[in-house]
Amino acid sequence: MQGLLLKARDLKPLSDAQLLVLGARIALRVAPWCPLGGEKAWDNGMADLLAACDGAALTGARVRKHVKLITKHGALGSYSSAPESMWRSRSQAAWALSYALQATQLGARKDRWKEVVKAGKHATSVFAVQAHAGRLPLADALSFPWAAARADVPLILGSVVPATLVDLEAIGPLWPGGEPEWATP
Repeated sequence: MQGLLLKARDLKPLSDAQLLVLGARIALRVAPWCPLGGEKAWDNGMADLLAACDGAALTGARVRKHVKLITKHGALGSYSSAPESMWRSRSQAAWALSYALQATQLGARKDRWKEVVKAGKHATSVFAVQAHAGRLPLADALSFPWAAARADVPLILGSVVPATLVDLEAIGPLWPGGEPEWATP
């Protein structure tokens, strides 16, 4: 998977705010895998992430609260009757949004892009877990999310900073070539 990851050179054209937009797009791709019971926490986290994209300063306490709530719902899936692949994917989705939110706290560009890449790793893990459950080939699970994130870069460069989820979706298709059937639970 290492060769598929976004590198600093891939993200160089993006401003700091646009890096956060990329993190939000990564989280949006795995939003259908939001942990059950965590929908409100997810929505609140995404709303604050979008506000940060537009320059709002999020306090560390606020981000930690979002991360705690979102990942708690992800962890609680292990106590559910859902198949392991389902709750593990939902937990990975929670971590994808959490890392995108944590990127808002980092002023150093290198640190910020590393958090966005971590969000991408967890988003990719959503689909890797599904590949191990037999829903898709592992090669697709590892390559498609990174290709989609890479395709986001020129779209983000050519758009305004989104204020809403509708604006975030309007930047362009989340999945170049159309949404794969395995992109949702």
